[in-house]
Amino acid sequence: MSGPARQAPGGAVAQAGPASVAWGLQTAAQLQAKTLPGLKMFVAGLVAEGLTVLAGAPKLGKSLLALDLALCVADGTQFLGARTRQCGVIYLALEDSERRLQDRIRLILGAAPQWPQRFRYLTKLPSPLMRQHLVGMCDSLIDQHPDVELLVFDTLARVKPPQRAGANQYDADTDAWGPLQAWAVARRVAVLGLHHDRKAGAPDWLDSLSGSKGLSGVADTALLLRGERGGPRANLFVTSRDLDDREAWKLERGGGPVWRLAGRAPAGAVLAQTGLGDAQAQLAGFLAANPAGVRPVDVAAALPALFPSAQRASQALWRLADQGRASKLGRGLYGPTS
Repeated sequence: MSGPARQAPGGAVAQAGPASVAWGLQTAAQLQAKTLPGLKMFVAGLVAEGLTVLAGAPKLGKSLLALDLALCVADGTQFLGARTRQCGVIYLALEDSERRLQDRIRLILGAAPQWPQRFRYLTKLPSPLMRQHLVGMCDSLIDQHPDVELLVFDTLARVKPPQRAGANQYDADTDAWGPLQAWAVARRVAVLGLHHDRKAGAPDWLDSLSGSKGLSGVADTALLLRGERGGPRANLFVTSRDLDDREAWKLERGGGPVWRLAGRAPAGAVLAQTGLGDAQAQLAGFLAANPAGVRPVDVAAALPALFPSAQRASQALWRLADQGRASKLGRGLYGPTS
């Protein structure tokens, strides 16, 4: 889009170009001197400010898990043994009726005499047009309820804005969720969105998220709930720009439908036991074995089953560095973290 017109010498009209833009560049020295607020943690080790996606197969229990999380945050109680930040919560149960939501909360809270006052909910949007203005809707909800710092969407598909004509799946996902992620970061709130799982046995478990890599690329944190439908045990995997993803959370139902923490274990070992590949873990191991650094072409040659092209390897190396699990040693050269 061209800039505003301005009067040029001799009376001609010229367009304002990049040189006329106030960029607001700062130096590393200025950044060093700043005192910045710490990251807001809503569930220690699982949910921080920004966009978090919780994926899992249908009917696996991810809605009950997310609902339990939301109730714990609203009440300020531990979730899966982890500390929570107490705040107002809005839970958009867009695939449930009030009866089903009530039944699920009863399963979670049992005979609790008082349900959390800070937990608010919707089972349908006031207007289907809200999907076209998702960020505006979120802004309105937060402005009307200033204590709310956590929004839960069950599911993201129910609020996905319409796809623009001609957009491919990756661009559509980026267009849909990029503004929501940027809004959550700017407002310093957490958005937890539930999403479906696909591609069992994918080389990288992030490929299990339904759709394209656009959503996993945009999200600050991705969680994957993996287990047998109706089974007593499951594993919760984490990958994040800000959180530790070296451990998997081992869950069990404990005789009821609600998930409880059974312990934690190294994520790589759990992934191997479940048959779910983790290309990033293998890539990190390859970097550790080559401390002088590797290039995408080296990765593609050494791990062709996981990274069949240098382009795929380059994307994986960039993602690993973005997560703080790799160091960029030079242009196109990556090594292990020190």
